[in-house]
Amino acid sequence: MNCKSSDASATAGKDYTAVSKVLKWSDGDASDKTCTVPIIDDSDVEGNETFSLKLENATGATIGAQNEAVVTIVDNDKVAAPSGRPALGPFYRIAYNAAKRLAQNAWYNLGKECTNTSVFVQIVGNGVDDAANDIGTKYKGRSAEQFGNGFIDGLIEVLDEVVDRCVNECEMLGKASGEWSAKMFCRVAEVVKHAPTFTVKQVNIRGTICGGAYRLGCESNFVGTISNMCPNYTQGSSVRSFYRAAENGCCSYNPY
Repeated sequence: MNCKSSDASATAGKDYTAVSKVLKWSDGDASDKTCTVPIIDDSDVEGNETFSLKLENATGATIGAQNEAVVTIVDNDKVAAPSGRPALGPFYRIAYNAAKRLAQNAWYNLGKECTNTSVFVQIVGNGVDDAANDIGTKYKGRSAEQFGNGFIDGLIEVLDEVVDRCVNECEMLGKASGEWSAKMFCRVAEVVKHAPTFTVKQVNIRGTICGGAYRLGCESNFVGTISNMCPNYTQGSSVRSFYRAAENGCCSYNPY
């Protein structure tokens, strides 16, 4: 029979090594057989993730009802502040996990199909609006800045995968990222009464193809959105460093 793995929230090649193995028993053999799945131990803060392992296509035998198991990969990584920055607080982690879960669930529920990117953008955009409403109510002051930073980084963590797969949608996805980041920027600015500087760039978009199209879409939509939503917070070096790719802001695109 075959022992085969399949993705759930974990991704083969990124979180674990895909397995498709034939298990064989000869006549009279009642010994246990092993199907080993190597786990990829990276340094990304992702939360626990799952994949499934299924027995199928038995020959000369019948597989019982319990033919599939869900395997949980326990995240052993911690959020660490970049060099020269203060430690990231608990509200960063709350927002990071919530945003990553929002975007990841949307992407996986849509089958990770590039034809569904516009629906993906709409679903995540609605979630961004809901999260922004918590800033100023549940989260104020420094906790608001932590929350905003974590939410942007959590979205970009998943968007990295989407952009890598859907290279024909680079500009559209860049525009979406710029709008989401701008909404968080404006909401935090309105609460703390100054342009926030909470982006610490735990992650950014990686790849060799999207480059300029992604950056242009992200930066132009960020500027346009904050001009409409929070016109009092559109000037100054902190604003530029927040979003500009050249300053490692939220629209950064790493070609490596």
